[in-house]
Order: sequence, then C-alpha cells, then structure tokens
Amino acid sequence: DVTAVTNLESESDEIKKTKTSNGKNAIEIESLEVSDRDQNYQVSKTPLKYLNLSSKIYKTLKKAGFKTIEDVIEVGPKGLENIVDLSPEQIIKIAKKITSYTYENSKR
Repeated sequence: DVTAVTNLESESDEIKKTKTSNGKNAIEIESLEVSDRDQNYQVSKTPLKYLNLSSKIYKTLKKAGFKTIEDVIEVGPKGLENIVDLSPEQIIKIAKKITSYTYENSKR
C-alpha cells in the first residue's frame, strides 16, 4: 500500500521516494549504474572518499566493507537498503553523488 510517491530526478538516475501506508519510509532507486555517457570513465578503483559524502555516510559505508565507488554500484540500491544505519534519504544522496562524480569525471 503506497500512499505517496515523489519523483526525484538526477542527471542519469530516476529516483523514487515512496512512503508506505504504515508510515515507514521506503526507497526505490531504478539504478545506480553509470549512464552511457559516463561509460568511458573508469570508476572501478576510485576510493569512496572522492564522492565527498558526509562523514556519517562515509563511515557507515566503510564499516559495511565498501572501499570503492564500484563496490557501491555493484550492490545497488537494494544492497544499500540492507545497511541498517543508512536511511532512504542517505541512499538518495549516495546515488546523486555517484551520478555527479561520474558525470564530472567523464568530461575530463
């Protein structure tokens, strides 16, 4: 039972934030994949620190074993939802940072 859906769009990801009828927040992110225009930029070994995440999000990801941007992309949003200390809003921030980082670095 979804009572409200708000669409948020970033440059290469469609992000949907949903609120269920029981009042708990849930999040759906269609994809954390790098878009076609960004495919030329290799993110595989890029450390998480280059995303300039908040220290809380960064520490949570590091504690969960993530080291590179690719690690986050590989697990996708469903994998990030399994990290207890990450809120739906923080997952959106991560997706936006990845999109921004890969886009900016693909122009170089």
